Amino acid sequence: MSPERREAICAWLIANDIDLAEILINAQIIEDQTAGIIRYDVRLREPHPDGVLVERLPNGQRVIATSVDPRRETREVPLLVPASDRFPA
Repeated sequence: MSPERREAICAWLIANDIDLAEILINAQIIEDQTAGIIRYDVRLREPHPDGVLVERLPNGQRVIATSVDPRRETREVPLLVPASDRFPA
C-alpha cells in the first residue's frame, strides 16, 4: 500500500471517529452506506475470559461479540463521512 493511500484511508477513519490505534493491521474495513455504518476489526486490550464482550460505545450502541479469538472483535460505528469514490493507488 502506498503512503498516499494509507494516509487517505487513515484520514477517512479519523473523520469517522475511529481510533487508529485499535485497528488491526490486517483488519477488514467495510463501509455499508445502506445501513450507514462502518464495520471493522479491533484488538482488545483486556479481552473477556469467555470470549464475549459487552461494551457501551459513546454513541449509546452496544457491542456484543463472540469470537474464537478473544483478542479481537468486530465493531460498528455510524458512517459520518462517506469514503472517497477512489483512494490513491
